Amino acid sequence: MDKHQEKSVSELKKLSKRLYRACGQRTPDLAEIQRLIDEGASVNYDTGHFETATAMTAACQKWNRDVIKLLMSNNATVERQFIVKAAEKNDMELIALMTERDFGGYDSTYALHAALKKGHLDIARHLIENGAKLDFRVNRTKKLAVIDMAEKSGSEAVLNFVREALARKEADDRREELEVQERRKNAPPSTDDRISELEHLVRAQAEEITALRERVDALENPGKVVVKIQKPGLS
Repeated sequence: MDKHQEKSVSELKKLSKRLYRACGQRTPDLAEIQRLIDEGASVNYDTGHFETATAMTAACQKWNRDVIKLLMSNNATVERQFIVKAAEKNDMELIALMTERDFGGYDSTYALHAALKKGHLDIARHLIENGAKLDFRVNRTKKLAVIDMAEKSGSEAVLNFVREALARKEADDRREELEVQERRKNAPPSTDDRISELEHLVRAQAEEITALRERVDALENPGKVVVKIQKPGLS
């Protein structure tokens, strides 16, 4: 039996709350934090009522880098606010660790806006290379784009960097669009297209057969009058 299963739910909650407090200390005890985790404290236990308050939240409030790395090594959840704060603090090591877990790229996009606003070019470059989206607006009311954040930085270097990145993206998007069009042009016809083509061929052959029969009939019966009836809906 797992030693953690021997503890009651209330005991595990107490351990998790102690972990939360330990991670928020100004001078944290890393050995004690690891011991609490080994005892069964959950690195993702939320002690808050109205907002998230996990061990990572406590560590990030004090920006205890060693604690953050320790928690991440024990599978702590990396939330958007943590990546954004790492970008604001220009912490490349933690940004690199955190973006590895941001599979959709959207949290990294928020971090990109924060990095641009602060003028942290290396962080911005890393985030773009690892999935941050240049065409995503992060503020629901102001609809701020990356170019807006670059302008807020007051740095010409940041502004030029973003302009170049946007130009590259536009060129890449256009190239990809042309490649898709070329693939579609050279792709074999779809099943529906093939069926439509065969139906047209069958109709054409049927018309040819009908015409031949009429000629044969006319030759065999020279005095016969043939009356053609136009079918409704056909021209």
